[in-house]
Amino acid sequence: MKEKNGRDMVLPSNKKIIIALIVILTPIIIIAATGYYYFQKSNSRAARYFHTLKDVKDIKDIYQEQIAIWRTMAAYKGDDKILREAYYKFSKKSDIIQDKYFNLRMKFIDDHESHIAENIEKIKMFHQKTSEKYISVIFETSAAFLPYDQSVLMRDDEKKIFDELDYISKEIMLLASKEISKSSSYYFVFFVFLAVLVIISVFIVILIVRVK
Repeated sequence: MKEKNGRDMVLPSNKKIIIALIVILTPIIIIAATGYYYFQKSNSRAARYFHTLKDVKDIKDIYQEQIAIWRTMAAYKGDDKILREAYYKFSKKSDIIQDKYFNLRMKFIDDHESHIAENIEKIKMFHQKTSEKYISVIFETSAAFLPYDQSVLMRDDEKKIFDELDYISKEIMLLASKEISKSSSYYFVFFVFLAVLVIISVFIVILIVRVK
């Protein structure tokens, strides 16, 4: 009879312990899971930002090629064949850059914490105007003046485009750094609460075994 009463006492005790375990561990599990979710999200965003830095570099490289083609147009203004071929290549490079600007802007269109999308749109429009200006310079500037193009004609416009692209790269790097910082914080939260979860679970298991 005593053995039966002992069992009756153990079962309620175990039940209370299990209920307490659920009550204590549920918020810990939720917090740990939330930390892990945001850790993964921040990592993903940081990786995306770093990938867009390559897009900016590609734009700079292609724009440099576009400038080189324009130099050829300036140097061979009197040769219609070379001028036509160079003009075709120049226009193609300009279209490629415009497409890359558009695609790059779309990657930041939903990012309301920065003005990167707005800055990209501005430099996109400026590049388009600059491309038109390159062509007008070729056909409206006298041939005698063209040899001085590298130091005079388009220098300020080219510098502005490269400076703006460098500024956009810095802004992207700043966003990536913030996401890495957030990721580290979420990582810390996840493992702290995971450790707490393990410790409490072990403690509860030991307590249940002792009660039995």
